[in-house]
Formats: sequence, structure tokens, C-alpha cells
Amino acid sequence: MKARILIVEYERIVYDKLRIGLISENFNVGGYSGNYEVVIDNILNFNPDLVLIDIALQGSKSGIDIGKLLNDKFNIPFIYLSDSDDDQIFYMGLSTCPAHFMTKNRVISNIKELVRAIQTILQNRRKQYVLVNQNGILCLPDYLENIKHFASNQVSRIPISFKDILFFSNKIEFKEGKSKIERIRTNYVGVISKESNQKLLLKCSLSELSLMLPSDFARINESYIINLQSDQLKGKANGNAVLLADKMLNISKRYKDSFNRKLNRIYLNI
Repeated sequence: MKARILIVEYERIVYDKLRIGLISENFNVGGYSGNYEVVIDNILNFNPDLVLIDIALQGSKSGIDIGKLLNDKFNIPFIYLSDSDDDQIFYMGLSTCPAHFMTKNRVISNIKELVRAIQTILQNRRKQYVLVNQNGILCLPDYLENIKHFASNQVSRIPISFKDILFFSNKIEFKEGKSKIERIRTNYVGVISKESNQKLLLKCSLSELSLMLPSDFARINESYIINLQSDQLKGKANGNAVLLADKMLNISKRYKDSFNRKLNRIYLNI
């Protein structure tokens, strides 16, 4: 899903340059927001993931007023854009807790720098949100193309508690019907829990998923992320492997050190 970016900018030509640059980088950009009243409407209707704010916005309310509103009422991250590196403006804006502060000229001339800042902020935001607020994950019961044809009373998202998950894998095979075996499709991850034998999927890669999971989960190879707190974790073998439920899973050299660090943070190793 494309991240939604709202640009709060008085100068239409600056808005257009930023909009074109961000769209080319696969972002979903909201409509022109040149004053406080329009900004409020667009926040409510567009529901942005991040807002770019001209700190010197003209009108009865300044960019700093919008930043304060985003921080206090909406809890939406934002980046201030300024025409200069003026210290006074910087410290005034700093009191509203922006995620970043950038100069317009630099951003317009180097859209990649803005993109990296946005991606970093959103990734940290996702990680923080998962760790602080969530106890589980919403899984898909089928591939998205099939879910589109579900009836209105069919369940399309299934909540699974983190504590009940054994592992995530991109090499799971699901049984379809009496005999057909289907291997999980590319760009999907399978979810195996101790309570359910049904198909559970996530539309992402293992690498993307690993950045969003709590620290109790550890990547062990190119195909598996396991739950180190699962009561089905039987132990680590003498070789580079771990026994989880009835599966002996290899720990690759690439992930061995990080796996051991996580394991030793959870279990005392004397």
C-alpha cells in the first residue's frame, strides 16, 4: 500500500514540484493544502501517514500551528520545510516535536533526500507502533485477489496473538481440497500458529515483516522467522539448528549472531 503524504504549502509551484517528485517515488499525495482550514479538511478526509509543512505558511494560522495540532490531536508525524536555516524559526518549530526539519531548496533539488527521510520516519513509526500498541497481527485467510470476491459476511482479516504464533515462512505449502498442495505465492508470507491449521497469510516479504515484529521474533534463515517465546520452542541443537514444535529448522550463518543475541536476551545462558 502506498504511503499517503499531505503537502501543506502556500506556493502552488512548490507544491506541484514536490507532488510530482513524490508521485514518481510511488507515494500517494493529497490535494493542494494552502491554508489552515483546507489542511484540516484534508487531514480528516485523506488520513495522511505523514505531512510536509511549510513552516512559514501564510494566513491566520502558521505552519507551526498546524504542527502543534498534528502532534497534540492527530498524532501524525510531520516534516517542517523552511526557506532558510534560521535558528529562531527552527527552535520555534522544535517545540511542536517535528519528525524532521528540512530546507525547501535542498528538498526540491534533491527529492531522494526527502524520500529517504520520509521512509525512515514511517519505518520507525511502524516499528514503534507495533512494539507499543499491538499484541498480535491481522492475517489474510486467502490471497488478496480471492478476498476481493468474498461475500460481505465473510471474514477477510483474522486476528492472531503474537504469543500463539510459531513462525512465519515464505516456504509453506497449503493443502487445497483433498489432494492438491499449493506452495505459497511470491510476495506473501505464511503464518503458522499453534491453535489453527487454516491458511493464514500476510502480503509482504520476510524482510519487511522482520522490521515490524516485536523483539521476541528472530530471523533464522532466508525462509523463516520464529517466535523465541513460543511454548513450542524445544531448544537449540548442537549444530546450527533449532527445534520448534516438530520442525528442525536450520540457522544460517547470516542470521546466527543476531539469533543468538536475541536468544540470550530472553533466556539466561550460564
